[in-house]
This record gives sequence, structure tokens and C-alpha cells, in this order.
Amino acid sequence: MQKRKNTLAFRLSLLGSIIILLNGVWILLSGQPIVVSTDPAVSTFNSYNSTRYFWGRASFGVQGLTGFVWTPIWLLFAVLLLVFSAEIYRRPSRQKTLWIPMLIVSIFTLPIGGGFLIGFVLALVAALLAAEWPKPFRETFIGRIARAALWNSEAIGGLAEDASSTAKGVGSLIIAAFAGGLGSIVYAFNCNIIKTNPDKAFRILFAGNLTADPTMLVSAVSLTGITLLRWIMLSSLIYLVAVKIKCVEIDFRKLALPIAVAFIPISLQAVLPIFFPNEPSLSINWPLTITVLSVALVAFAVTATVATLCQTGKREALGITLLGGTIFWLVDTLLISSNPLVDIPGIRLNINPISSGSVTLFTSIVILISIALGSLNRKTR
Repeated sequence: MQKRKNTLAFRLSLLGSIIILLNGVWILLSGQPIVVSTDPAVSTFNSYNSTRYFWGRASFGVQGLTGFVWTPIWLLFAVLLLVFSAEIYRRPSRQKTLWIPMLIVSIFTLPIGGGFLIGFVLALVAALLAAEWPKPFRETFIGRIARAALWNSEAIGGLAEDASSTAKGVGSLIIAAFAGGLGSIVYAFNCNIIKTNPDKAFRILFAGNLTADPTMLVSAVSLTGITLLRWIMLSSLIYLVAVKIKCVEIDFRKLALPIAVAFIPISLQAVLPIFFPNEPSLSINWPLTITVLSVALVAFAVTATVATLCQTGKREALGITLLGGTIFWLVDTLLISSNPLVDIPGIRLNINPISSGSVTLFTSIVILISIALGSLNRKTR
């Protein structure tokens, strides 16, 4: 059968490369990253530091990595992505060999904004689709994730049953954890500089500059290891509640793999260094909003996984997730978060000690809610 040349991977990579080129050419002509703010008239640190109204900015491109010499170099990677797009259009079978180069060159477009991030995401998805050519989109790993996000039972079951999903699921978890961890660290590091050095604060906020330290990579790896530990712990607790209390017959691996995929939303924290608001959002509201959103998406995905694989109703699945998640939160707070492994110049990732009374009250309320939802009701075998 003749295969269609106009593949989805081609269309996405072509569109992504065009957007990236537009982003890069804009920076080349202007000589600086694209910095968009809610109030362009704000041009001093004192005005920014005012809490009378909200101010925020987004920077597409990194000052110091762009300029007369560097920007053309990064643009070459965008051109390469465009060439790869043309190649997979001419010879679709080459997708199996070009997906890794496509992935690499898309990453190297991030210093010039990655096509306002949209181009980078499109190129990334195109590379992942190309890796599984000629599978139809719905049968690819990323296609199943997209359908699972809509609570598609078939897609969730496919992730659990497909033996090849093991490496993909764990690999996705590692990449998401590293990206999210690195974003959080870079944001916190530069947030501390903004508060202590007005001169550097101006360059960070209005010129798109970011200060980095080599130890950030080590810290991001440490956070990735912590996330893997959290994945195993949460999967074990959900399995314990489902099998030992609910009497559900399910294999641990089949439950753990979709939960690994459920952790992908923590990669949202990678965008933190792109957006900087003013106080008090700088310290709490903005990072807290992204963190809460990512955790809520993880909880939703875990609930969908439990409901599908444990064959329970949505209400009972939510109860199981709440019960297992509360025990997970309690252990995580006492053993992991209170003893941070991340300690880099300028920032120490930690949480303030929580009173035992607050912990007991919160835990008791959530456990009562989970019981009311049916988390302890035994399922008839």
C-alpha cells in the first residue's frame, strides 16, 4: 500500500520550524531577546517592585546567548529542522532515523526562544511521532497520552498492557522531572538575585537575562531522583490500597507505568524562568499557581488510571487516590521535603516546618473524605 507523504510529523515539524525561524529572525534584527510585559512603560526596578498593581513579563530568548555571533548559530539549527521536515516529506521512511536529530536540533533552538515555545513543542511532538512511524497517531505513545488525558479507558489500558511502554513511560517521567526541576531551580535562583541585586534584577526582568550556575544541573538530577522515588512510593501506596483493601486483582507493573506517565504535568514547572511577575506573585503566587496546577493534573491522571485499571467508579477511584496520596504526602513531607537534597549557591529548596496539629487535622479530614467516597469498601472478587 502506498504510504502518504504528508504525514503528521511532517506538518508539525514544518510549522514548528517556521515559527522558530520567525522568532530567531526577530531576535537577529532587534539584537536582543523578545521581552513582552503587561506594562511596557514600566522601566525601573522600583516601579517593578511596587505591589500596587500586577506586572509580569515573558522573555523568548536568553540575553547573553543571543547577539551578532550567537543568534545566527542557533538559527542554523532551525534551518536544519526545516531541512529534516522536507526530508521526511520526500522520504517518510527516514523518520525512523531522523527523529533523534530532530529532537536534538529543536532543543538547540531554545536560546532564541524556541519559536515562542510553541515551535519547540511542535517540533518535539513531531520527533516523537516520527520515532514510531508508520503507526497511526492514536496508537503512538504520545497519541495514547493525549487520549488518556481525556480519560479514555482504551488508551489508559493500552499504556498498561504495552510492554514497550515501560521504557517510554519511565523515560518520560525522567525527562519531565528533570525539565520541571531545572525550571524551578533556575527560577528560584534568579528570583533571589532580583531581590538582592537591583542592577542584575533590571537585566533579568527587562533584558531577558538569566543567571545560571553549573551546580543547577546537579541539583536538577537530584530532584529527578527524588521524583522517581516519589513515583515508586505513590504507586506502591495506590497498589496497597487497591489490592489489600479493595481486593482488586491487578499487576503492580501495569498500575505503576500509567502513574509514571501521570507525572508528566510536572514538566510545566520548566516554564517558570520565562515568566517573572512582581511582588507578591514573584515569591509565592506565580510558582505556587504552576505547582498546584501541575499537582492537580497529576492527581487527575492518577484517578483516571485507578478508575480504569481497578475497574471502579470515579468516586471510589478518587477516594483511593486521596487515601494513597494523603499517606504519600505525609511520608513525603516528613522524610523527603523536610530534608532537602538540593542546596546550591543562593538557594536552598525547602519547606517551612509544618505543625503536627496542622498535619494531623489535614490528614484526618482527607482520610474521612476518602472513606466517604468508598476507598475502604471491599470489592467483590
